[in-house]
Amino acid sequence: MNGDTARLFIAVKVSAELAQSLDAVIRKLAVTEAEVKWVKTKNLHLTLKFLGEVDPAEIPAIIAAMQTVKIEKFILEVGSIGVLPDFHRPRVIYADISQGSEKLIKLANFIEKVTVSLGFDPEKRPFIPHLTLGRFKGHKRLDKLFEKIDGIKGVIFGKLSVSGIYLIKSELRPEGPQYTELASVPLQ
Repeated sequence: MNGDTARLFIAVKVSAELAQSLDAVIRKLAVTEAEVKWVKTKNLHLTLKFLGEVDPAEIPAIIAAMQTVKIEKFILEVGSIGVLPDFHRPRVIYADISQGSEKLIKLANFIEKVTVSLGFDPEKRPFIPHLTLGRFKGHKRLDKLFEKIDGIKGVIFGKLSVSGIYLIKSELRPEGPQYTELASVPLQ
């Protein structure tokens, strides 16, 4: 991180109950010893918009833009495991949003619109509702991992009440990223 900027993103936090459920899934998948850097339970979140390196002077405008969200609270159901972009070129392993994704997309699109109006770069790809569980670091033992994933298709890991959005600072460290909540904005 640059000394005079902060690496920021806007996200939905994961409840302790859902994090616990997903941690159990991560542990089941990790026994395959596939080359995956797993997300720590405390760091699980749904990214709505990655802002990148931001001048701290811009933070009040970002928070003000977040406060313009006119979306009601909603419930997501999280279930099944997937791989992005696909199983032939795996980069990210994720938990799928099995219900409520249309509301999450609406929220992400709103955040996209207000952050672009502040001068942030527009996303090049459409928003894909997902909860990152890990990032692939290599391709060893993928067959075992994919076999385990196949065995938990259709499983629901839990529900998540989306009642607010959060501005989070990410500090990259050797032991993994450390997240600090800078602001929270409740949904209606």
